[in-house]
Amino acid sequence: MIANVYEGLFTEEAEEGFDLTLCFDIANLPEDPETLVSKCSELKRNLMAAPFEQAFMSVQQKTTPPPPFTLPYREKENIYVFPQDGKVTVVYSVCFDDPNEQAIARVFLQEFAEAKQRVKSGPSVNFNKDPQRELEGMDLDLPEGHVGFLTFVVFETHVSTSERLVNSATLLQSFRSYLHYHIKAAKSYLATRMRTRVNSLLDTLKQAKPKGPAKPKKNSKGKTFVRR
Repeated sequence: MIANVYEGLFTEEAEEGFDLTLCFDIANLPEDPETLVSKCSELKRNLMAAPFEQAFMSVQQKTTPPPPFTLPYREKENIYVFPQDGKVTVVYSVCFDDPNEQAIARVFLQEFAEAKQRVKSGPSVNFNKDPQRELEGMDLDLPEGHVGFLTFVVFETHVSTSERLVNSATLLQSFRSYLHYHIKAAKSYLATRMRTRVNSLLDTLKQAKPKGPAKPKKNSKGKTFVRR
């Protein structure tokens, strides 16, 4: 992928501490500036999506699928890809350290899987706390804070054209970031609702306090009386 997309744009030896270094002369750009900027900004996407695209191409072109592989996406999480005839199964191992994030993620993923009933054209989605059937027999070291496994099954209809293939690979490689964003957004929304509720209760308490001593009551003749 690097040789095809970034040909002539990277140095033979990367800078110290890095795996890849892009280098080009801004006074003599090798290609259209907009295309070049797009390539540089999509470096991570292209690197992460390349394995997905390879698996999807075997489905699109009906060729021998590549062997299953694992992508160590995060420190405690992996993405397991199982290319098969006519479909590709992608399993995400999801983990969060914070207990609140674990609870929100579990609810979000369950709802995400159930949403498939309303999205008929989407891939098959399933969420389980235990390993999926494809993961049976694998030596899985589930870390503390493990939430569960989310499975997507991508069929031929989802990668029938080059545009669909690229889009499917883009969505799958960025799904974990998509999930993380919505977890943070949910926490922010809940915190905002709680602050609003607390402020409303405080205003109610302030209004319930008596405002100074009671004024004396007088009858029509101007005499003061006390109600007993």
